[in-house]
Amino acid sequence: YINSIYDIARYVNSMYKPVVMTNDDYHKHKNYSSTNVRAFLDNDEKGLASLVPSTKPPSKAMLEGTAVHAYIGEPHLFKRDFVCKPVDLSLRTKEGKQWAADNADKIVLDTEFYNNLPYIAESFYRSPAKDIYLKDGLVERSFFWEDDYGVSCKCRPDWISKDFRRVIDLKTTADAHPRKFKRSIVDYRYDIQAAFYMRGVEVCTKVTPEVFYFIAIEKVAPFCVAVYQITDDWLLIGQKDVHEALYRIDRVIQSGEPQGYTPEIMALSPPEWMNSPSKKKVTPLNYHEIPLF
Repeated sequence: YINSIYDIARYVNSMYKPVVMTNDDYHKHKNYSSTNVRAFLDNDEKGLASLVPSTKPPSKAMLEGTAVHAYIGEPHLFKRDFVCKPVDLSLRTKEGKQWAADNADKIVLDTEFYNNLPYIAESFYRSPAKDIYLKDGLVERSFFWEDDYGVSCKCRPDWISKDFRRVIDLKTTADAHPRKFKRSIVDYRYDIQAAFYMRGVEVCTKVTPEVFYFIAIEKVAPFCVAVYQITDDWLLIGQKDVHEALYRIDRVIQSGEPQGYTPEIMALSPPEWMNSPSKKKVTPLNYHEIPLF
């Protein structure tokens, strides 16, 4: 029976099923992702460049991050997609060449990192992450929608609760300290990613997510883990930037004339703090004023 607004949302919610697909198939879709949105905020040319599939192989850091995601969230995929080369096996030998051929479709991890994964997972489940990263959630589900200006968008949360009210993104990092991770949010615009994901989930499901968590996982011993909830004021900043990016995307689509950083020559002035009256001016000493002792 439908007796409340929450029941209506739950009913509508039950009608929507996020798309189950591989990560590769997801990336083949040409819809705009949060990565593209962040690139367009820099300038149009960078935004368009982000749409072109990279020919560079994933970096070691990216592969390790993917491995941690799979090891914690999708163990069956980890066993299928990742492997560690035995330390005493030489790829120059007949046995080594056969091993390489048998594992040609897998991602080879360093022995040290591979052996550290159980300790990373143990640290993960000792942290507050264990209370929000529930086994009955949806891992790596894809959402597709039409946003402002008719821009086709997509997102793929690492984890989302079945009622679509909690969204989680895992980040592997060298330092999960609050001060350092806050700097990472600013530098990499993770607030835009969070706002974009929550926006997509709401459009698709008609359910407004209540919280967004980042779980920061250190890849070096002792593998500390921190859980951060993004505040509403930070999400609001992210939403404003998402809207600005969608406007820029539409403008480029309509005009076909992307802009770089500056369409014309700009004059750069020093920041205000450098001209502040309180900033002391350093005056060099006169030769006769230099103390001897």
